[in-house]
Amino acid sequence: MTEGASGPLAGVRIVDLTINLSGPFATMILAQQGADVIKVERPPVGDIIRHVGSHRGGVSSYFVNTNWGKRSVALDFKDADDVDVLRKLIATADVLVENFRPAVMSRLGFDAQELVAEHPRLIYAGMRGFPSSSELANAPAYDHVIQAMAGFGGTQADLRTGVPVLVQQAIVDKVTGLTAAQAIAAALFERERTGRGQVLEIPMLHAGLQFLWPDVATNVSLQGEFDQLPSQSRTFRLSKTVDGYVAMAMVTNDQWNGMLRAAGRDDLVDHPDYDTPQKRGRNGAPVMKDVAARLAEMTTEEVTTRLSEQGVPNAMVADVEDLPELIGRVSPGYLVTEEHPQVGEILHPRPAVTFDEPVTVRPTPALGEHTDEIKAELGL
Repeated sequence: MTEGASGPLAGVRIVDLTINLSGPFATMILAQQGADVIKVERPPVGDIIRHVGSHRGGVSSYFVNTNWGKRSVALDFKDADDVDVLRKLIATADVLVENFRPAVMSRLGFDAQELVAEHPRLIYAGMRGFPSSSELANAPAYDHVIQAMAGFGGTQADLRTGVPVLVQQAIVDKVTGLTAAQAIAAALFERERTGRGQVLEIPMLHAGLQFLWPDVATNVSLQGEFDQLPSQSRTFRLSKTVDGYVAMAMVTNDQWNGMLRAAGRDDLVDHPDYDTPQKRGRNGAPVMKDVAARLAEMTTEEVTTRLSEQGVPNAMVADVEDLPELIGRVSPGYLVTEEHPQVGEILHPRPAVTFDEPVTVRPTPALGEHTDEIKAELGL
């Protein structure tokens, strides 16, 4: 346990063998909740994303943004002494997390089932691209690949041309990380009641599909004959204004009527052709086309003001570069500037969840920064 650690997971030790984004994102969340996350990296490069994208001081902001709160130990998996250090470290762990292909850990001498048999309280979390039972179990998988296979690209297709587009961020990696963090916390909770550790498998394909399914696969979910309407995912469109774009959402009748009033279509308020979500889904396209044309003649400020006055959920489309000022106004103090030992001044969000007891989060570590410290804890 890290001295002075606080938070709901204080006292939980997690050995983190993960690389790239999905695994480090999961373990960062757990570190931000108080867990002692020991990131095991292979020298001389360490986690590949240390060197991906914009960087300063030899470290990328991508890496810093996914590894807050951890300690780093450098171990060479081809060195027998270092493998022995890893074995001793695992013996002290509550959780082991890795995101290699299924056969890798066994090849290193760390079979999941054998480890849990040897350490009955250990939670072993294996994060995969595809399930280990799949014909693609050993295929390389990045976010782009899973997005394409799991329907994200098709769902994002341009409504006019039908050309598929990927979500312009590693959405499946992060969803898998969130899924893994929640599953690990659930397994720890079960262990508190039963004393039993277990092996978890979290495939990106499954996490992505579960995330996509509720509002996108509505017409795939219902088998046989049914009243088919466009998927709710098709409501995620932006409205053009004179000087930008606005997002708005109308679920209730009041919100629909408010949108009509804001656009100057008071004549359609409470019209029986649009007084239920089903009727709007079936009949609303011509109305929305007319509304879009009217909003396109107004400024963004005018549109957001009109919609807000009518109680319609809305927001202007913000560029990432605008977020510091915008979030600073909407949620003061959530984005913070800190001085990182390697990268220097960096802006980043605080943990998303606020607990009663504040959690002190250490800076993202340098490669192998805590190797000697951790070896000393192991009596080496």
